[in-house]
Amino acid sequence: MKSDLHTFIHSLTQNEKRYFKLQASLGFEGTRKSYWQLYELIHGQKNYDEKSIKSQIGSHRFAQQKKDLEEKLLESLRNYHAGKTVVELVNFELKNYRIYSEKGLSKRAVKCLIKAEELARRYEMYPELLRIFEDSIPIIVNSASPSQIKAQIQSIRQEIPIIQQKIELSFLIQQDYLYFITLNKENEFLRREEVANAALDLISQLSDKISNCNLSALSQAQFHYLCGLGYFLCGQFSESQNAFFKEFQTYEQFPIIKTTQKDSYVKCLGNNALLSITLSQEAKLDSWFSTNTKINILEHDNNIVVLYEHILNIRLFIKKSQWLTAFQYILKNLDLKGQSLSIFNQISMKTEADYMFFDILRIYLEMNEYYEANQHLNYYLNNVDVTQKIDNYIMARIVFVYLQLIQREFSVAESEWRSLKRFIKKNKRDFIFEKLNLKCLSRLILHPIKEKQQKILQKFILELENLKMHREGRMTMFTFDLSEWLKGVNLMRK
Repeated sequence: MKSDLHTFIHSLTQNEKRYFKLQASLGFEGTRKSYWQLYELIHGQKNYDEKSIKSQIGSHRFAQQKKDLEEKLLESLRNYHAGKTVVELVNFELKNYRIYSEKGLSKRAVKCLIKAEELARRYEMYPELLRIFEDSIPIIVNSASPSQIKAQIQSIRQEIPIIQQKIELSFLIQQDYLYFITLNKENEFLRREEVANAALDLISQLSDKISNCNLSALSQAQFHYLCGLGYFLCGQFSESQNAFFKEFQTYEQFPIIKTTQKDSYVKCLGNNALLSITLSQEAKLDSWFSTNTKINILEHDNNIVVLYEHILNIRLFIKKSQWLTAFQYILKNLDLKGQSLSIFNQISMKTEADYMFFDILRIYLEMNEYYEANQHLNYYLNNVDVTQKIDNYIMARIVFVYLQLIQREFSVAESEWRSLKRFIKKNKRDFIFEKLNLKCLSRLILHPIKEKQQKILQKFILELENLKMHREGRMTMFTFDLSEWLKGVNLMRK
């Protein structure tokens, strides 16, 4: 059973938990007791068990107790993070400005306004800067001479069009960014030629529109990111790597956006490292892993950093065929006990969750841990949203059928093959890769003799290797390299 409150509590950093505990200790004992016990019980559970909690504290007003706890957590987090974002700091100075203005303390009001403007300019907060210009007019009118008013208004008039252009370009980039994010949620790759060409055209058009324009640092980083994502979705890995590297260079050129966009910066490092692994660029890897380690030290509470570190380490072990090392790594670092596979309950990002799933599956298969592989596959197939990353879902089902054949479960394999065939046809995913697999699986099911099956498999592997010479094959087998796994499968083995 899943619980948003359980997920919420376990998402807190150590510092946030300590602050909540401190806040709770300052409350009245009776008030504190009503929610603190519930917090400790939920915090102590790796997997949420509501029945167990109710048996300890009772079921009377349980829903209200959960609501009270959630409100206390939100209040604690609001207090803990108060004044930590630049937007809050700007708003803080603007609130002080308005108070001083209403009380007739013009000099103090101006100081607050200047601080707000300095922050807005420094962090390129252009909507807030327009608001500051608007708020500054009354103080200018009340405290400046006619010549000063004219000069100030003229300065604002000259700057507003420049700011508005930056805002418009930022929205334009955000619009295309959302388009590519939507595509990425639906597909791991754009395998239809017309859709891929449309995506590449969009990148080209956006590049033309912003050419020679003065973009904010954040807009520059976002533009390079969406280019990297777009090229990646189209299977153009070298072009994608170049774009992600330009994104990284933007962060290095403007360190301020590293602090305001921490998660995006970490993702940028992860994307660069992932493509370095994919393109077998050993020399570049040391640099990316070193940078990521420094981030990890600075942001030790950041779950995203830890997740990327696991994904990259595991993918590198797979790239080097270090199966035992990889197997020992997942046993040591990941919580994979039982069918719940709780680590996947903690990953909200579909792409990252799929990489983790398929890489762990590959390790189980290479280590001949077929029971664990079956458990792993069943969990995924029973819990995945088939409207997202449909090709990954199909890949999982294909691997499942091969696994049943390896274990000589022919009736299960045939039933799953027929169901998969219908699913592929219904969802119009009958690309070359799917057709080749359906044909191979059909022949393996029809010919149960091991010697014959081994010959069928060897011929099929050659077909997959030829397919990998083209973009379609490289894209399809990016998440899970089916041909490499099948090379090590020996159906003759007892």
